[in-house]
This record gives sequence, structure tokens and C-alpha cells, in this order.
Amino acid sequence: MGWFALFWLTAIFSVFYVALPAFARGLAAQRSWTRRIAESYVTTSFVLQFTILVLGTAGLALPGLVLLVLVGSFALETIRNRRRLLQSSVWRDTAVQLLQPSGRARAFALLQRKTLAVRAMHREGCLWAILFAAYFFSRAYFAAGNLRFLDGENYSRALSLAVLSSGQPWQIDSSIPLLLPLQILSALPAPAVISFAGPLVSVLFVLAVAFLAFEYARSRYAALLASAFCMVAPTWRGGVAGSELGAAELAAMFIVLGVGLARRSRVCALLAATLAISISASPPFFMTLMTGVLCVALATAVDRVVRYLPREWRSNLRSFATAATLVMLVWSTPSVSADGPHQYEAAARACDEFARKLDRNTWLVVSPSEEVPFLYGRGWHIQLASFAAQFSPTQLADPSFRFTYPVRDVFIFVERKPLRPTAVATIAPDVVGASTATPNQSSVQRASLQFKAARLLAAYQKTHNDLKVVHDTDSLTVYHLPGALALGRH
Repeated sequence: MGWFALFWLTAIFSVFYVALPAFARGLAAQRSWTRRIAESYVTTSFVLQFTILVLGTAGLALPGLVLLVLVGSFALETIRNRRRLLQSSVWRDTAVQLLQPSGRARAFALLQRKTLAVRAMHREGCLWAILFAAYFFSRAYFAAGNLRFLDGENYSRALSLAVLSSGQPWQIDSSIPLLLPLQILSALPAPAVISFAGPLVSVLFVLAVAFLAFEYARSRYAALLASAFCMVAPTWRGGVAGSELGAAELAAMFIVLGVGLARRSRVCALLAATLAISISASPPFFMTLMTGVLCVALATAVDRVVRYLPREWRSNLRSFATAATLVMLVWSTPSVSADGPHQYEAAARACDEFARKLDRNTWLVVSPSEEVPFLYGRGWHIQLASFAAQFSPTQLADPSFRFTYPVRDVFIFVERKPLRPTAVATIAPDVVGASTATPNQSSVQRASLQFKAARLLAAYQKTHNDLKVVHDTDSLTVYHLPGALALGRH
């Protein structure tokens, strides 16, 4: 996983949420390429959001139907905006023109005119590339190097996405439907998609702020300043430095896009507002939205002052703004701290290793609920609290005792240093049973539970020789023992 998976998910998003919708919408001369991309992205997101919501509530959000909706939206948009391409005479005339030298020259000149806006950015484009590369790296650094979450709410989101993609009864989470096509197309597990979507949403929000500034100030410099202000403004970030997905950021992004499109495409603005309201209307959403608007207002004011300066001064100010933003990105810290940790990194990596190496649904993990999203649909899970309540040391110390779990492998996670989360998070109910996903215990309860589990395994080990340690760190020990299938019992 890591950086390669993150770039893979980003490439899929760029193709299926940006490039293909923009191509299907057409290359009308009266619309700028930035506005066309914004309109196509909003339209595609609106169709996917509400279609998948309907399919998910009916348990029909399966890969085939979701991909059919995605491809069908491209096809319908292409037909609606490019009816002339359905005429055979258009294709015949185009082929004849390309076979002639003069026709190829005209086609090349047309291509040059269409890419003129990109080439016109020149130096500003380099500054944009430097800023967004640094910002993306700072937002994605934690997600690319860790499997766990620091925001307890994202454990619920990961489990919700896994339940939705499997076609099981789904408890509606409106921040999830837009991520389902990404999971299907990338073939990444649900926790990875949730984790990598965080940096992606952060970058999209900054781009939306830049788009709003450009639409109202008609200045690339104002857009650059607005994005720089937004990158270093800590008030809108959630999770660990904004690297984890938050519904507030996702909803605010659509509102900002809608405001930018309001003057020239009221339909798209209405779709964006509907999308945002369906995702979140919480206080963090309004804080995020106000941060973006204030960044745009400040950038527009600075841009109007800078216009009165000599040209060479303006150029130097752009470079200075970029350098200052890079420095602040390095030293800035989020104002909203994470409510974790809720899980050791070793526990998440152990689940990921079991899921990759063992056959599906032939193994079982006994642990707290945080591990459920990492093994849902690939293995089974039992709450450590249920395990501790079901057995006693005397029962497990009996030489004739055997576990009756109908799997080949059983893995038991015991924390040698029980975690002390700063907040209590609730994992969404799992379809396997209510006992597999319950609220986290307090620090004292969690420590007591870990002690009970360790005591049970110590009693079992005294009279059995099949208990093995497969992962051992200073903080976590993972035990392995055979299930009923491995012992030949059913």
C-alpha cells in the first residue's frame, strides 16, 4: 500500500470524476476549462451520490450496478452535448480532413488554441505545482505511512463503506456514496479508501477555493493567493492535520464550487448546494465554509492592491507568497487535534497481513472493535469483551478444552500497554452481529479487559501446546491457535 496506492486512487479519481465527465460535457468555446471541469464534477457527483444512496438502502449497491451508473452518466452526457458526433458524415469529413496535409495543419492549430490557456499560465503554473505538491505531501504523509486512524469517526466510515460495497443492510452515511466507485475501480480495501480520500478531499477543497477566487476576481494571482491562504489556515482541518476524511470538508467543497458557478450555471450551483446539504450541515461545516470564503475575500483584496504595483514587484510578490506558504506548511499545526489513538499500528498491519495471506472467511480475530473495518468481508471478528465474558480461567485450563470456532485459524489481540484514547468513539453496528462492534471502553475498562484476556490465555497455555505468538511488540501481542476446522471438528 502506501504512496503507490495513494497515487493509484488519485489517478482513478482524476480520470473518472474529472477527465471523462469534462470530455462528455463538451468543449464549448463559451465556457472556460476550469468552469467546465467544475460543472462536470458537480454533475457527476450529484448523480453518483443520490443513485448510490437509493441503491444502498435497497442493498443493491453492487459493483456491476455502480459501474453501470457511472458509465451510463458519461454516455448520456456525451449524447446530450455531442449529438453531432452521432452523425456518420461528421466522422467521414473528419477522416478526409486528417488525410490531407492542410487538414492536419488546421487540426494542429485548433489543438494549440485549445491548450493556450494552459500554456498562458507559464510561471504561475510552476508556482501552483510547487504549492500543491508540498501541500498534498503534507496532508498525505500520515495516511501513506499508516493503516490506522486517529479519528474515531473514520473507523465507522470504513466499516460503512465495506458494508455498502458488499450489498449488506446499510446504515446510511451520506459521506460514503461518492467513495464507493473509487473503491470498486481501485480494488483497495475500505480503510485504505477512507484514509486516502482525506488528502484528496483536502486538495479538492483548496482547489474549490482557488476556483471561487478566480471566478469573482478574474485573476490567477488572486486564485493563487486564496489557495495559499487556505493551505495554511488551520481552522477548517479535521483529523490529524486534515489528512483524514471529514464530512464537513466534503460538504464545504461543494458549497464553494456552487458559489463559484452561481453566476453562470445556476443549475450546477443548485446541484452543488443539494449535495452539500445531503452530506453535512454541522458546525464544522460552517466553520470550514467560512474559512474558504474569508480566504477568497482576503486574496481578492490583496490582489486589487497589488495591481497598482509595478510589474516586476508583482512577480516578486508571487514568488514570496509561494515561499512563505511552503514555510508555513512545514511549521503549521492543526487547531483541531485528533481524538485518538484508538488502535495500535501493529494491530492494523496484522489484520492487513492476514487478509492478504489467508483464504477468505477461514480465520477469526478476537479483538476490540477497531479491527472490524480492516477484516470485514475477508475474515470473522468477535469482540474481546465477549471472549472474556464467555470463558473462565478454570474452563480454559482443562486439558480437554478446545475452541469451537468454525474456522481454521484464530488470532487473539492482547494489548500489553492498553491504549488510552482521549475520546470515546462508536463503531457502527456490524451486520454479523451487535457483539462485533460496540462503543470503545474507557481507559480503565479497556485495561481491565486486556488483563482478563491475558489471564485466560495464560491459563490455556499451561495445559495446551498449540498457542503460538505470531506478532509481538512492546505494546501488542497477537496469539494464534487452531480453530475447529483445523482440528477436524465441525
